[in-house]
Amino acid sequence: MSGYRRQRHGLAALMALLLACGLAGTVTRAAEAPLAVETGLFGSLEFPSHDLGAFPQWRHILAGLPAFRMAVNACARDETNCSNFSVARWVARKMLLEGQPNSRQLAGVNQFVNSLATAPDAPLAKPDGRWAGPKETLREGGDPLDLAVLKYVLLRELGFADHQLRIVIVTDTLRDRPHAVLIVRTRGTWVLDSRSDHLQKAADMRFYLPHISLNGETRWAHMAPWLALRDGAGTAAEPEHRGGMPQ
Repeated sequence: MSGYRRQRHGLAALMALLLACGLAGTVTRAAEAPLAVETGLFGSLEFPSHDLGAFPQWRHILAGLPAFRMAVNACARDETNCSNFSVARWVARKMLLEGQPNSRQLAGVNQFVNSLATAPDAPLAKPDGRWAGPKETLREGGDPLDLAVLKYVLLRELGFADHQLRIVIVTDTLRDRPHAVLIVRTRGTWVLDSRSDHLQKAADMRFYLPHISLNGETRWAHMAPWLALRDGAGTAAEPEHRGGMPQ
């Protein structure tokens, strides 16, 4: 399948996902908005905005983070306060990871959260369009989007800055289906994926076609570079990190 046909097919799958999540129109509005264009994830063009209004589910999760931190801290003080076994497991893992190099923290969070996967290739959209919060995913497990959200939350708990992290909804062009991953920028751009416990360089995963990415302050709409090239615009590939693992 050609790149352009993959983009069309991927957008169709994405729009079905956004409809199920109550986000229909997000991509169109982002593409029409007068935003700065950047070269970004997986070689795409990025259109950033600080307006998270189209993502009420994500804003609800962000608003609940102080309560989640209180629950984790209460569990750390006294195990009888732990709301479920997985919260207790996270508290124990967090204690081991605090103060460790970034590479160990990323690998530890990725492995821990991936152990909660109900199905690595499950559909991203729940029937009611809800996004699971961290306590729900710790208790019940989740799909790739739930896991990406939980990785974001747990890395923030370990001290990673918001601007280093992004939840990314992509089309996996090899499997021809929607997927979600967490991107971390620390001495390179790294992919935390529910399909692998190993950290992977974003530059090595160009088969992921990003559509929407977001963190606590910004969301980005993405366009495949070949669409811009069709219209005569140029783009540069994301620089590849040639060092070793993040420190």
